[in-house]
Amino acid sequence: MNVQTSNTNRLIINLIIDKLKINPNLIYKTTSLKPSYIEIKGDLHFNKQGVRILNKTNFWSFERKYNNIIYPEKKILQFLMNYLEPNSTYFQKTFKNSEAKLQIVYYHYTSNNPGIFLSKQITNLIGKYSLSIDFDIYCLYE
Repeated sequence: MNVQTSNTNRLIINLIIDKLKINPNLIYKTTSLKPSYIEIKGDLHFNKQGVRILNKTNFWSFERKYNNIIYPEKKILQFLMNYLEPNSTYFQKTFKNSEAKLQIVYYHYTSNNPGIFLSKQITNLIGKYSLSIDFDIYCLYE
């Protein structure tokens, strides 16, 4: 098990699909990608303050965490190739009727100038799936 320690670059990639027209459990049954979190429309859940909230949409997310990352783009490409490409047709169809995004969070400790290069191959894959991208980059270099 990888443990986050101080001064360790960390990358978190999360595929998020909201406003699904299908039951989110069908994604796991079809792709074998075990979700990190799901919400089913009409079910109740508790927010961080303990308030009960009725789910307004079907929601599915799939997350991977990587430690000791110097070049995040390599893991971004690997994520797309390993998890989306094997299920290409299914995800393209599913994403058309939902709001899908790739959330990328990078905690960078090794210098004060972090950067992420999105190659043509990466941007073509993101375009192929019509994914929105959400970047959070935290420079934690002292």
